[in-house]
Amino acid sequence: MKKALFNSLFLFTLLVLVSCAPQLKEGDSISQKVNSQAFVMVFAGSGTFPFGRTAEATVFHPFWIAQTEVSLALWKEVYDWATSVERGEARYTFANEGKPGSHPTESSPQHPVTMINWRDALIWTNALNEMLGLVPVYHSNANLLSPLRDSTGGEYKFLVNEEPGSIDNPFVHPKSNGYRLPSSVEFERAARWKGLDSANGALEHPLGSGLFWTPPLYVSGAKDVYTNGRAVADVAWFRESSNQGSGMQAQPIAQLIPNDLGLFDVSGNVWEWCFDWTLGGENLARTTRGGGWKSEALSLVVTEISGLTPFSLYDFQGFRLARSEW
Repeated sequence: MKKALFNSLFLFTLLVLVSCAPQLKEGDSISQKVNSQAFVMVFAGSGTFPFGRTAEATVFHPFWIAQTEVSLALWKEVYDWATSVERGEARYTFANEGKPGSHPTESSPQHPVTMINWRDALIWTNALNEMLGLVPVYHSNANLLSPLRDSTGGEYKFLVNEEPGSIDNPFVHPKSNGYRLPSSVEFERAARWKGLDSANGALEHPLGSGLFWTPPLYVSGAKDVYTNGRAVADVAWFRESSNQGSGMQAQPIAQLIPNDLGLFDVSGNVWEWCFDWTLGGENLARTTRGGGWKSEALSLVVTEISGLTPFSLYDFQGFRLARSEW
């Protein structure tokens, strides 16, 4: 009898604690730090939302996404640790060391890191996770005990390697608590979230839900369609705004107005790597989204999807972090 009473009280207490725990909502954030470099992760939730111009998509599991693109300063903190000779056999080997923005002589450590390919971004997230004591996401073996640490590609330096477990086709840890690249669907959800804000042509989806989303031909965070250059320039660095006196170029992160989720530069500044293969084609290119500092405004809209080979290298290409578990 006493044991049954104890169990009932324990379950009741547990239910009370769970019910009293604060519920996460889209836009909530957590600050993280890697040595001297801080970055912020924003809760982006889960659920169904309008995807593309006429479709819908569902994010099945809640996720977090970085408030900003990865800066050169943050990249270097992890890169230097990962490539240190003291790591011995666990040392990381990158194909590219990363550059600040698009004009290195006129850039700062708070410019987004560029001149890194998809492979580099992938193993950098593994290095970040190992550095912080988290579980790496991308592995060379199905047992998920062999984190990928080399982005050079070997004999596939300029070819796509579709072999399972290769740098271009890794095994993904489904229960990792670590940082990773966002999926294309996650990226678009974060780009389009408006919450309860029904202004500026926002789309309610699902109908009757009271949740609103950025229309398909808007730039993330903009108050008008992409043809309104002023509305685009308020939230994004692109062809018509990225010349601040020294020619068109990438700009330091988080200088403009954030979108409704609280994210900066989701559209513009640099294109951002996503994990997915590009839709509708062979496995030759990985998805990149958001548009960049020399893109036309149409390339910045929330529905635009492009792709590059995983070994492609450009001064308009960067990435931001995502994370599933906390």
